[in-house]
Amino acid sequence: MKKVIHRRRFLKQAGAFALILPPALHAAEVAAPVSAPRTTIVRTRELMAREPNPSSTESQVWRLHQSATSRTNLVEMRGELGKHIHPDAEHSLYVISGDLTVRAGDLETTLRAGDYISIPAGTEHGYSLLAGKSALVISMDAPPYDPQKTTRPKKSAS
Repeated sequence: MKKVIHRRRFLKQAGAFALILPPALHAAEVAAPVSAPRTTIVRTRELMAREPNPSSTESQVWRLHQSATSRTNLVEMRGELGKHIHPDAEHSLYVISGDLTVRAGDLETTLRAGDYISIPAGTEHGYSLLAGKSALVISMDAPPYDPQKTTRPKKSAS
């Protein structure tokens, strides 16, 4: 009979422990909060009234959104952005206004307002505009490319 009493006591204590343990485990999980994705709304007029993000080109860049999986920028392109390669990200452009000549791999085309292009990771590409002209584009990369990994082909000596 003694063994039965101990079992009952164990089951009673285990039941109480089982009621206390899940909230304690949950509290440990909650200790490192994970931010939930947020909806992003951007008003272009308000955005362009701000100073652009620092850029190493003639273009002006405003960050719209960035997460671990993608980055979206509003870019006012000017002049020429020479050939380069993002080995770690797919790169896409949607033209809002202006005309933009794009070279991607063996393709050369002019994009106009409403046109979209998606350039696979590792594809050499570059852009140019007519002198004195600009184009406003939405630039998206997934995942966000690392500028340290972006390469520029060396110009061949002619």
